[in-house]
Amino acid sequence: HNQGIAVPTIIQAPIPVSLTAHDLFAAMYALAHLPIPAGVVDALGKLYGELDAMGVKISDRRWVQALDALRAHALLEGRGIVTADDLAVLQHCFWNTPEQRTKIAQLIQKLGNPLLVRALEIADQATSAYDKVAALKGQDSWTTEATKAVAQLKEAFGRLKRLRADCVTQGYSTEKIDRLQIKLRAQHDELATAVVSLDITGA
Repeated sequence: HNQGIAVPTIIQAPIPVSLTAHDLFAAMYALAHLPIPAGVVDALGKLYGELDAMGVKISDRRWVQALDALRAHALLEGRGIVTADDLAVLQHCFWNTPEQRTKIAQLIQKLGNPLLVRALEIADQATSAYDKVAALKGQDSWTTEATKAVAQLKEAFGRLKRLRADCVTQGYSTEKIDRLQIKLRAQHDELATAVVSLDITGA
């Protein structure tokens, strides 16, 4: 007998996914033939050496599975070729301990798209400012901190814009940076609107 716990009487089943045999084989064929360009292959070679230096031994079977994971990720993202951005999925493939997971994730980010790593750092800093303001809601310091965060989000958006241009020039995918820009713009507009509204109300 459960006390104080709400137990649902009806559990909704997930919507079934219909996939014909033809669709399945077509996906398998596309996956098997998705190209991995030379630049990504070079990054994989560096990754293998770095992992070995860390004492992380990768069997041939595991390595082949990792290549399949790269192709699958690219295919699910709607691309017909593996890019450096797909390397991020490998951070889930090779670790044996939580400590290794963190180090491998950092390593893969650096070997993949270094511009994306910088973009993520910029976005994280700006989002931290946004989160700080959210925690101050209702306090006297909210307006001051929100105004600072709006400026920081605007600056971060501009930096992401420049990094995006560099990605285009250097042949990297801009998809993830585009998503970060959308996120920061939404945070900026939310806070900016709230600050202006508060100023008008208090005027």
